[in-house]
Amino acid sequence: MRVFHLALALIFLGMVAIAGARVIGSTQPRPAIAAIFTNPDGFPCEMPCMFGIRPAVTGIAEMLRIVGAHPMFTSLTRKESTAASGSEYQLSDQYQNIVIVLDTRNVVQSIHWQNRDCTSRWRSTVGDVVNILGQPVAVQSFGLAPTTYIYLNFQIAIESNRGGTLGGCRSQNNADRLDPHYVVIGIFLEGLAYFQSLHDWKSVARISSG
Repeated sequence: MRVFHLALALIFLGMVAIAGARVIGSTQPRPAIAAIFTNPDGFPCEMPCMFGIRPAVTGIAEMLRIVGAHPMFTSLTRKESTAASGSEYQLSDQYQNIVIVLDTRNVVQSIHWQNRDCTSRWRSTVGDVVNILGQPVAVQSFGLAPTTYIYLNFQIAIESNRGGTLGGCRSQNNADRLDPHYVVIGIFLEGLAYFQSLHDWKSVARISSG
């Protein structure tokens, strides 16, 4: 009987430990960058997407609805411009700059997000992106220019700081090393033609997520 009670106690303690680990994990703050890949309601958007906006799918009316509803756009100043090739919406503040490009049919073609700030609020890393999107398929790197991580299946390119940009949060690591702690300075959602135009891709070994 004592053995039975001991077994029950061990099972109970194990269940408590698992539940506790889940609670702790669920309360860990998600990196700010994770919100870029969600709909306005906070749930992940269908890839390829940013903020719930999808290239070659989302029209101007739906794009404006999302801009008005998504928490990422709440405090941003909006500017609009038009050209023969279509229109462009720029939304920005001191922390970030977002550019949404539409064609002459008023359908979204690309979205660019750029980090303007080095405070902890926006100090998301390559490791954070790997946790969200998985391993990139390739990398493009030249000298001290930002390293670009390619997610071809999501039509997304991620730029990290390496040694030469955003001086306040510049990495001190070897500029030739793929480091999960490099700060993300840009995320670009493009059409497939953009990725077909890139050259000098390198296949990339697995990158640590932490």
